[in-house]
Amino acid sequence: MNREEFANLLKKIKEIHERGGSPEKLDEFLRSYANRNVYLFNDACIKKILACQENIPLVEDLVNAALNLRGSDCIENPSLSNPYIPGELGIKSVEPDILLRKTHPVFCGTKPPDDVISVEFQHNGGSIFSDRLMLYVARHTSRMVAPGDTGPLDNLNLISFQLFDTYPWEVCRDYRYTIKMRTQNNLVYYNKQTITLVEVKKFLEHGDYFRDDDSRLAQWLRVIDALNNEDEAAFEKYADDPIFQTLQKSVKLCNFDCGYLIKESKRMTDIAYEKYVAAEEGRAEGRAVGLAEGRAEGLAEGSAARSRKTAKAMLLAHEPEEKIVAYTGLSIEEIRQIK
Repeated sequence: MNREEFANLLKKIKEIHERGGSPEKLDEFLRSYANRNVYLFNDACIKKILACQENIPLVEDLVNAALNLRGSDCIENPSLSNPYIPGELGIKSVEPDILLRKTHPVFCGTKPPDDVISVEFQHNGGSIFSDRLMLYVARHTSRMVAPGDTGPLDNLNLISFQLFDTYPWEVCRDYRYTIKMRTQNNLVYYNKQTITLVEVKKFLEHGDYFRDDDSRLAQWLRVIDALNNEDEAAFEKYADDPIFQTLQKSVKLCNFDCGYLIKESKRMTDIAYEKYVAAEEGRAEGRAVGLAEGRAEGLAEGSAARSRKTAKAMLLAHEPEEKIVAYTGLSIEEIRQIK
Protein backbone atom coordinates (compact mmCIF):
# COMPACT_ATOMS: atom_id res chain seq x y z
CA MET A 1 0.00 0.00 0.00
CA ASN A 2 1.07 3.55 -0.47
CA ARG A 3 1.10 5.99 2.41
CA GLU A 4 -2.46 7.22 2.02
CA GLU A 5 -3.92 3.72 1.62
CA PHE A 6 -2.17 2.46 4.73
CA ALA A 7 -3.24 5.54 6.71
CA ASN A 8 -6.84 4.98 5.66
CA LEU A 9 -6.59 1.31 6.68
CA LEU A 10 -5.36 2.32 10.14
CA LYS A 11 -8.23 4.79 10.38
CA LYS A 12 -10.78 2.05 9.63
CA ILE A 13 -9.15 -0.31 12.14
CA LYS A 14 -9.34 2.37 14.82
CA GLU A 15 -13.01 3.05 14.04
CA ILE A 16 -13.93 -0.64 14.24
CA HIS A 17 -12.06 -1.00 17.52
CA GLU A 18 -13.65 2.10 19.05
CA ARG A 19 -17.12 0.81 18.09
CA GLY A 20 -16.40 -2.25 20.21
CA GLY A 21 -15.51 -4.56 17.37
CA SER A 22 -14.33 -7.98 18.55
CA PRO A 23 -10.91 -9.40 17.59
CA GLU A 24 -12.80 -11.83 15.34
CA LYS A 25 -14.48 -8.93 13.52
CA LEU A 26 -11.15 -7.18 13.05
CA ASP A 27 -9.56 -10.37 11.77
CA GLU A 28 -12.43 -10.77 9.33
CA PHE A 29 -11.95 -7.18 8.13
CA LEU A 30 -8.19 -7.65 7.69
CA ARG A 31 -8.54 -10.96 5.89
CA SER A 32 -9.34 -9.20 2.62
CA TYR A 33 -6.05 -7.26 2.97
CA ALA A 34 -3.92 -10.31 3.86
CA ASN A 35 -1.97 -10.34 0.59
CA ARG A 36 -1.55 -6.56 0.43
CA ASN A 37 1.74 -4.94 1.35
CA VAL A 38 2.07 -2.61 4.31
CA TYR A 39 3.61 0.81 3.83
CA LEU A 40 7.31 0.19 4.50
CA PHE A 41 8.18 3.71 5.60
CA ASN A 42 5.69 3.54 8.47
CA ASP A 43 7.72 3.50 11.72
CA ALA A 44 5.98 0.48 13.25
CA CYS A 45 6.14 -1.55 10.03
CA ILE A 46 9.78 -0.91 9.24
CA LYS A 47 10.78 -1.73 12.83
CA LYS A 48 8.91 -5.03 12.84
CA ILE A 49 10.41 -6.00 9.47
CA LEU A 50 14.04 -4.92 9.91
CA ALA A 51 14.62 -4.88 13.68
CA CYS A 52 14.16 -8.62 14.18
CA GLN A 53 16.82 -11.29 14.45
CA GLU A 54 15.68 -13.38 11.50
CA ASN A 55 15.92 -10.38 9.17
CA ILE A 56 19.37 -9.21 10.25
CA PRO A 57 20.68 -9.89 6.70
CA LEU A 58 18.15 -7.36 5.37
CA VAL A 59 19.08 -4.47 7.65
CA GLU A 60 22.77 -5.33 7.27
CA ASP A 61 22.44 -5.11 3.48
CA LEU A 62 20.49 -1.84 3.68
CA VAL A 63 23.01 -0.23 6.05
CA ASN A 64 25.99 -1.20 3.88
CA ALA A 65 24.15 0.15 0.84
CA ALA A 66 23.40 3.48 2.56
CA LEU A 67 27.00 3.82 3.80
CA ASN A 68 28.34 2.76 0.39
CA LEU A 69 30.47 0.02 1.95
CA ARG A 70 31.81 -2.82 -0.16
CA GLY A 71 33.91 -5.94 0.27
CA SER A 72 35.97 -6.11 3.45
CA ASP A 73 34.71 -2.67 4.54
CA CYS A 74 31.16 -3.97 4.95
CA ILE A 75 29.61 -4.22 8.40
CA GLU A 76 28.86 -7.89 9.02
CA ASN A 77 26.82 -9.68 11.66
CA PRO A 78 25.83 -6.66 13.76
CA SER A 79 23.66 -7.11 16.84
CA LEU A 80 20.36 -5.35 17.40
CA SER A 81 20.47 -2.95 20.34
CA ASN A 82 16.72 -2.26 20.24
CA PRO A 83 15.14 -5.35 18.67
CA TYR A 84 11.48 -5.54 17.80
CA ILE A 85 9.45 -6.99 20.67
CA PRO A 86 6.19 -8.65 19.54
CA GLY A 87 3.25 -6.40 20.36
CA GLU A 88 5.38 -3.45 21.41
CA LEU A 89 5.86 -0.27 19.36
CA GLY A 90 8.60 1.41 21.38
CA ILE A 91 8.78 4.99 22.61
CA LYS A 92 8.44 7.45 19.76
CA SER A 93 11.03 10.26 19.56
CA VAL A 94 13.24 8.59 22.20
CA GLU A 95 14.30 5.35 20.55
CA PRO A 96 15.83 5.30 17.09
CA ASP A 97 13.87 3.24 14.58
CA ILE A 98 16.73 0.73 14.32
CA LEU A 99 19.91 0.63 16.41
CA LEU A 100 22.77 -1.74 15.60
CA ARG A 101 26.15 -2.43 17.18
CA LYS A 102 29.14 -4.19 15.67
CA THR A 103 31.69 -5.26 18.30
CA HIS A 104 35.24 -5.89 17.12
CA PRO A 105 37.57 -8.41 18.80
CA VAL A 106 40.68 -7.37 20.71
CA PHE A 107 43.67 -7.11 18.38
CA CYS A 108 47.25 -7.09 19.71
CA GLY A 109 45.98 -6.26 23.17
CA THR A 110 43.95 -3.28 21.95
CA LYS A 111 40.17 -3.14 21.84
CA PRO A 112 39.03 -1.34 18.65
CA PRO A 113 36.00 0.93 18.99
CA ASP A 114 32.62 -0.59 18.26
CA ASP A 115 30.48 0.55 15.32
CA VAL A 116 27.13 2.01 16.40
CA ILE A 117 24.63 2.41 13.56
CA SER A 118 21.38 4.29 14.09
CA VAL A 119 18.79 4.18 11.28
CA GLU A 120 15.93 6.69 11.14
CA PHE A 121 12.99 6.98 8.73
CA GLN A 122 11.68 10.55 8.55
CA HIS A 123 8.58 11.82 6.78
CA ASN A 124 8.78 15.52 7.59
CA GLY A 125 11.61 17.98 7.85
CA GLY A 126 10.80 21.45 9.05
CA SER A 127 13.12 24.10 10.41
CA ILE A 128 14.29 22.03 13.38
CA PHE A 129 15.08 18.76 11.58
CA SER A 130 18.84 19.34 11.59
CA ASP A 131 18.59 20.17 15.31
CA ARG A 132 16.88 16.83 15.87
CA LEU A 133 19.62 14.93 14.07
CA MET A 134 22.30 16.64 16.13
CA LEU A 135 20.32 15.82 19.27
CA TYR A 136 20.26 12.16 18.23
CA VAL A 137 24.03 12.25 17.70
CA ALA A 138 24.51 13.80 21.15
CA ARG A 139 22.29 11.17 22.79
CA HIS A 140 24.14 8.26 21.19
CA THR A 141 27.52 9.79 22.05
CA SER A 142 26.62 10.42 25.69
CA ARG A 143 25.64 6.77 26.09
CA MET A 144 29.04 5.55 24.89
CA VAL A 145 30.84 6.44 28.12
CA ALA A 146 30.11 6.29 31.84
CA PRO A 147 29.54 9.58 33.70
CA GLY A 148 32.85 11.32 34.25
CA ASP A 149 34.64 9.22 31.63
CA THR A 150 36.20 10.86 28.57
CA GLY A 151 36.34 8.01 26.09
CA PRO A 152 37.53 6.69 23.79
CA LEU A 153 34.26 6.87 21.88
CA ASP A 154 32.81 4.32 19.51
CA ASN A 155 32.25 4.98 15.81
CA LEU A 156 28.78 6.39 15.17
CA ASN A 157 26.92 6.27 11.87
CA LEU A 158 23.50 7.92 11.88
CA ILE A 159 21.53 7.18 8.71
CA SER A 160 18.41 9.20 7.91
CA PHE A 161 16.09 7.96 5.16
CA GLN A 162 13.88 10.97 4.55
CA LEU A 163 10.77 11.59 2.47
CA PHE A 164 11.67 15.25 1.93
CA ASP A 165 14.60 17.16 0.47
CA THR A 166 17.27 18.80 2.57
CA TYR A 167 18.90 20.26 -0.54
CA PRO A 168 16.52 21.32 -3.34
CA TRP A 169 16.95 19.82 -6.79
CA GLU A 170 18.03 23.21 -8.13
CA VAL A 171 20.84 23.32 -5.56
CA CYS A 172 22.18 19.76 -5.72
CA ARG A 173 21.30 16.86 -8.01
CA ASP A 174 22.26 14.13 -5.62
CA TYR A 175 20.27 12.10 -3.11
CA ARG A 176 22.91 10.75 -0.72
CA TYR A 177 25.07 12.96 1.50
CA THR A 178 27.84 12.17 3.97
CA ILE A 179 28.28 14.73 6.75
CA LYS A 180 31.37 14.87 8.98
CA MET A 181 32.98 17.43 11.27
CA ARG A 182 35.39 19.42 9.07
CA THR A 183 37.54 22.54 9.14
CA GLN A 184 37.13 25.55 6.86
CA ASN A 185 39.74 23.86 4.60
CA ASN A 186 37.47 20.82 4.26
CA LEU A 187 39.84 18.74 6.40
CA VAL A 188 38.15 16.07 8.53
CA TYR A 189 38.68 16.92 12.22
CA TYR A 190 36.74 14.02 13.76
CA ASN A 191 36.22 10.86 11.75
CA LYS A 192 34.20 8.79 14.21
CA GLN A 193 30.83 10.50 13.77
CA THR A 194 29.06 10.47 10.42
CA ILE A 195 25.56 11.47 9.37
CA THR A 196 24.29 10.01 6.11
CA LEU A 197 21.23 11.61 4.53
CA VAL A 198 19.27 9.65 1.91
CA GLU A 199 16.71 11.82 0.11
CA VAL A 200 14.18 9.17 -0.94
CA LYS A 201 11.71 11.69 -2.34
CA LYS A 202 14.28 13.29 -4.63
CA PHE A 203 15.48 9.93 -5.94
CA LEU A 204 11.95 8.76 -6.77
CA GLU A 205 10.73 12.04 -8.24
CA HIS A 206 13.74 12.24 -10.58
CA GLY A 207 13.89 8.59 -11.53
CA ASP A 208 14.82 9.32 -15.15
CA TYR A 209 17.86 11.31 -14.04
CA PHE A 210 19.03 8.44 -11.83
CA ARG A 211 18.06 5.63 -14.21
CA ASP A 212 21.71 4.65 -14.80
CA ASP A 213 22.38 4.47 -11.07
CA ASP A 214 22.47 0.76 -10.27
CA SER A 215 24.10 1.08 -6.86
CA ARG A 216 22.80 -1.15 -4.10
CA LEU A 217 21.19 1.86 -2.43
CA ALA A 218 19.36 2.76 -5.65
CA GLN A 219 18.15 -0.85 -5.91
CA TRP A 220 16.81 -0.70 -2.36
CA LEU A 221 14.93 2.54 -2.99
CA ARG A 222 13.38 1.19 -6.20
CA VAL A 223 12.37 -2.07 -4.53
CA ILE A 224 10.76 -0.33 -1.54
CA ASP A 225 8.87 1.98 -3.89
CA ALA A 226 7.69 -0.99 -5.98
CA LEU A 227 6.49 -2.84 -2.87
CA ASN A 228 4.78 0.25 -1.46
CA ASN A 229 2.91 0.72 -4.73
CA GLU A 230 2.48 -3.05 -5.21
CA ASP A 231 3.98 -2.68 -8.66
CA GLU A 232 4.84 -6.27 -9.62
CA ALA A 233 6.32 -5.23 -12.97
CA ALA A 234 8.79 -2.85 -11.30
CA PHE A 235 9.72 -5.49 -8.70
CA GLU A 236 10.21 -8.25 -11.28
CA LYS A 237 13.74 -7.06 -12.10
CA TYR A 238 14.81 -7.84 -8.52
CA ALA A 239 12.60 -10.89 -7.91
CA ASP A 240 15.55 -13.32 -7.92
CA ASP A 241 17.55 -11.39 -5.32
CA PRO A 242 17.36 -13.41 -2.04
CA ILE A 243 17.43 -10.26 0.11
CA PHE A 244 14.55 -8.68 -1.77
CA GLN A 245 12.66 -11.99 -1.87
CA THR A 246 12.73 -12.05 1.94
CA LEU A 247 11.68 -8.41 2.06
CA GLN A 248 8.74 -9.08 -0.26
CA LYS A 249 7.48 -11.86 2.02
CA SER A 250 7.97 -9.77 5.16
CA VAL A 251 5.87 -6.80 4.00
CA LYS A 252 2.62 -8.76 3.64
CA LEU A 253 -0.12 -7.52 5.95
CA CYS A 254 -0.81 -11.10 7.07
CA ASN A 255 2.45 -10.88 9.08
CA PHE A 256 0.95 -8.12 11.27
CA ASP A 257 -1.61 -9.04 13.92
CA CYS A 258 -4.60 -6.78 14.50
CA GLY A 259 -3.46 -5.86 18.04
CA TYR A 260 -0.25 -4.42 16.66
CA LEU A 261 -2.13 -2.44 14.03
CA ILE A 262 -4.61 -1.14 16.61
CA LYS A 263 -1.73 0.22 18.70
CA GLU A 264 -0.22 1.91 15.66
CA SER A 265 -3.59 3.42 14.66
CA LYS A 266 -3.92 4.94 18.14
CA ARG A 267 -0.51 6.56 17.95
CA MET A 268 -1.30 8.42 14.72
CA THR A 269 2.42 8.90 14.09
CA ASP A 270 2.17 9.12 10.33
CA ILE A 271 1.47 12.54 8.79
CA ALA A 272 -0.77 10.84 6.21
CA TYR A 273 -3.04 9.67 9.02
CA GLU A 274 -3.04 13.21 10.35
CA LYS A 275 -4.09 14.38 6.89
CA TYR A 276 -7.13 12.08 7.00
CA VAL A 277 -8.13 13.36 10.42
CA ALA A 278 -7.86 16.96 9.20
CA ALA A 279 -9.80 16.17 6.03
CA GLU A 280 -12.64 14.59 8.03
CA GLU A 281 -12.87 17.68 10.21
CA GLY A 282 -12.80 19.89 7.13
CA ARG A 283 -15.70 18.00 5.55
CA ALA A 284 -17.72 18.29 8.74
CA GLU A 285 -17.37 22.05 8.48
CA GLY A 286 -18.14 22.18 4.78
CA ARG A 287 -14.54 22.42 3.60
CA ALA A 288 -13.44 20.47 0.55
CA VAL A 289 -9.75 20.54 1.19
CA GLY A 290 -7.50 18.92 3.76
CA LEU A 291 -4.50 20.20 5.65
CA ALA A 292 -1.96 19.86 2.84
CA GLU A 293 -4.25 21.38 0.18
CA GLY A 294 -5.13 24.30 2.45
CA ARG A 295 -1.46 25.14 2.97
CA ALA A 296 -0.67 24.78 -0.73
CA GLU A 297 -3.45 27.18 -1.75
CA GLY A 298 -2.46 29.73 0.87
CA LEU A 299 -5.69 29.53 2.85
CA ALA A 300 -4.06 31.01 5.92
CA GLU A 301 -7.11 31.17 8.14
CA GLY A 302 -8.33 27.65 7.38
CA SER A 303 -4.80 26.30 7.65
CA ALA A 304 -4.34 27.84 11.10
CA ALA A 305 -7.60 26.28 12.29
CA ARG A 306 -6.63 22.88 10.94
CA SER A 307 -3.18 23.22 12.48
CA ARG A 308 -4.76 23.80 15.90
CA LYS A 309 -7.03 20.79 15.47
CA THR A 310 -4.13 18.66 14.31
CA ALA A 311 -2.10 19.81 17.31
CA LYS A 312 -4.97 18.82 19.61
CA ALA A 313 -5.15 15.35 18.03
CA MET A 314 -1.39 14.90 18.37
CA LEU A 315 -1.46 16.05 21.99
CA LEU A 316 -4.14 13.46 22.71
CA ALA A 317 -1.83 10.91 21.09
CA HIS A 318 0.96 12.05 23.49
CA GLU A 319 3.25 13.24 20.71
CA PRO A 320 6.22 15.41 21.83
CA GLU A 321 5.90 19.17 21.53
CA GLU A 322 8.88 19.48 19.15
CA LYS A 323 7.22 17.11 16.68
CA ILE A 324 3.92 19.02 16.86
CA VAL A 325 5.83 22.24 16.13
CA ALA A 326 7.41 20.62 13.06
CA TYR A 327 4.11 19.22 11.75
CA THR A 328 1.80 22.17 12.39
CA GLY A 329 4.01 25.26 12.29
CA LEU A 330 2.52 26.45 15.58
CA SER A 331 4.73 27.89 18.29
CA ILE A 332 5.44 26.14 21.59
CA GLU A 333 3.33 28.79 23.35
CA GLU A 334 0.34 28.16 21.07
CA ILE A 335 0.63 24.38 21.56
CA ARG A 336 0.76 24.77 25.34
CA GLN A 337 -2.34 26.98 25.24
CA ILE A 338 -4.17 24.22 23.35
CA LYS A 339 -2.87 21.66 25.83
